[in-house]
Amino acid sequence: SFFILYGVFSFSGGMGGPAWQDMVAKVIPLKKRGHFFGWSNFLGGGAGIVAAFLSIYLLKSFSFPRNFALCFLFAFAATSVSYGAFVLIREPASPARGEGSGFKEYLFSLPSLLRKDRNFFSFLISSILFGFGGMATAFFAVYAMNKLVLPDSQIGVFTFLLLLGQSTSSILWGYLGNKKGYKLVMELGTIATILAILLAIFSSSVYPFYGVFFIIGMAFSAYFISFLGIVMEFSAPETRPTYIALANTVRAPFMSLSPLLGGFLADKFSFPFVFTLTIFILLGGILYSVFLVQEPRHLPPHEFDRYLARKPT
Repeated sequence: SFFILYGVFSFSGGMGGPAWQDMVAKVIPLKKRGHFFGWSNFLGGGAGIVAAFLSIYLLKSFSFPRNFALCFLFAFAATSVSYGAFVLIREPASPARGEGSGFKEYLFSLPSLLRKDRNFFSFLISSILFGFGGMATAFFAVYAMNKLVLPDSQIGVFTFLLLLGQSTSSILWGYLGNKKGYKLVMELGTIATILAILLAIFSSSVYPFYGVFFIIGMAFSAYFISFLGIVMEFSAPETRPTYIALANTVRAPFMSLSPLLGGFLADKFSFPFVFTLTIFILLGGILYSVFLVQEPRHLPPHEFDRYLARKPT
């Protein structure tokens, strides 16, 4: 039953994600989205640090299954409060949309979208390459624990530093996204990931690994803020939900499977081999992004909304 409920939770999040992102794009002006994403991620990271200490206390103070039940209860309460604030938002009125095509025709129109919008297609390719960073980052803790024979308590320290790096860098990434565009933020986040991987490869004590997790927290924050922000700028408001859903759907399988691929290769070869391979893939993603992806903010308004309104022949 746990996996069924978790599947329902994940499926519901996937359905609600495009609607939430589209609503944010309507409510938050373009020039303020970076500040919004930065501060919300900063405050969310701070709350995550507090929640991490609370969960440690609950897990140590109560026996199974009460300890996990209390963690889930607090998570439910916090989520309920967020939904209470969510219902107070007043979404601006949108222009009336013409009668759309059926769901089957809508699905068949998506390949045409990618063929027509080459810049968006190139962005999806680069984001897929960036998603392979999970081949390495998912195993930083395992690699450090095995290489240095560390106590289990170090996992908590690593998690704290990751959250700290994630929250403290969010305001910087939001500011850069506002000023320079989210494409640059995504590329800088990838460079930070490469630096973290290199530091992990050459670390011979626990202290450099503290830097690894702080830097990778910064990279996670950069990915989160830049991906949310840049997808909103690729399309006209009429087709924005389609762009958001397509970007999330295309990227998700690669992000989910990259840790599995990393684990398989680590068993066959070694963690340093996986880390080195990941660096080359990420470098390829950076080069692809720099030379083949244009910052959508600097391009003319997108015209695909009129094309999408026509039924495919």
